[in-house]
Amino acid sequence: LYEFAASPSAFVRGYVASNPDAPAELLKRLSFDESPEVRLWVAANPSSHPATLHLMTRDKNSEVKVSIVCNPHAPLAALDALARDKDPYIRLLVSRTSYVLDQTLEHLSKDQDIFVRRQA
Repeated sequence: LYEFAASPSAFVRGYVASNPDAPAELLKRLSFDESPEVRLWVAANPSSHPATLHLMTRDKNSEVKVSIVCNPHAPLAALDALARDKDPYIRLLVSRTSYVLDQTLEHLSKDQDIFVRRQA
């Protein structure tokens, strides 16, 4: 997998990033990939280390953040960080997550966006 992760093809690197058998250290390296599609697959991968997912909450690409929220192994700290994202859609997704902390929902219940507030 390490050889494929170094491929010049984003498609090949994305395939590695989506592989649930990929080692966490390799996924961490791919979390910094120039291709948002590769980073999206890292964020969606249940084998990604919680610390990697938390670092990825700072990604500029909203689709990467959506993948973090949809990852059932996303750490609560990452969801809490995304509950403060500038994008209301990301905050709305966090508010719909069944295992988010009560304090995160409390924060979202006071959100400036009415849809986020109502969902929380």
